[in-house]
Amino acid sequence: MARSVLRWPMAAAAWLLLFAVPRALPGQEASTAALPVPPRAYSLPKQQIPESFLGYLVGLIDADVPFSLNHDDLLSVLPEFKGRKGDPFDVMKQVSRRPPEDSDRGMALAFTFPDDLVIPLPVGIFGYHPITVSVSRLIVMEERRYPSRIVGSAASGAEILFRDYEYRVSQGHARFHFDDWLVFLSGGFLQDFSVDGAAIFQDRGEWRALIAGRGVSRPVICWLFDLLRMRLVLSVPGSLQDLASELVP
Repeated sequence: MARSVLRWPMAAAAWLLLFAVPRALPGQEASTAALPVPPRAYSLPKQQIPESFLGYLVGLIDADVPFSLNHDDLLSVLPEFKGRKGDPFDVMKQVSRRPPEDSDRGMALAFTFPDDLVIPLPVGIFGYHPITVSVSRLIVMEERRYPSRIVGSAASGAEILFRDYEYRVSQGHARFHFDDWLVFLSGGFLQDFSVDGAAIFQDRGEWRALIAGRGVSRPVICWLFDLLRMRLVLSVPGSLQDLASELVP
């Protein structure tokens, strides 16, 4: 299994969002149908998502655009990443969003890498990285779209999400590993888990991303990210915890 280190500061949030996610769905990897490279005009405004790659990716999803982008395609749209070592594009071979052939399951979002990877996240201390994520060569997530959706309950506090795009891992894997001392210091808040699903949505007018999976001692673990401020939201509302439970089979 190859090992790659991300050094670009914003890469952590990008990777955590992407791996809500080595065999492909039927036609997913074998398809040769060419799709045009969507222009950067699809990117969401910096006032909504300031990070370039995430703004472009979420903008394409929001506009319901099918795409298949390799490393060179991404750099042609986002030239600011050219020459930067340690950015996500260094280890990403392709990202695509298209309907799998011979399937009526709708769109699927797929990330392809050169090999199975172990990726230390950029919170290194003198070259030591206490958090890693292992990913398979191909991660495929089936998509469901909701213009608006009520999540939660009377008990957890129901709320309305808008432009809600939900994903469930159907092929491949992504697993987070935390060194034991981090697990101890966090009081169990941090623990190893496998990602089963993700959601991207607007909550009170701001874009958020939720990833959900199974932990070692907790049946459902969820992390919530504020994509405007590019930070982890430590207190996840009960309504979004309910959504996370739906994303975990």
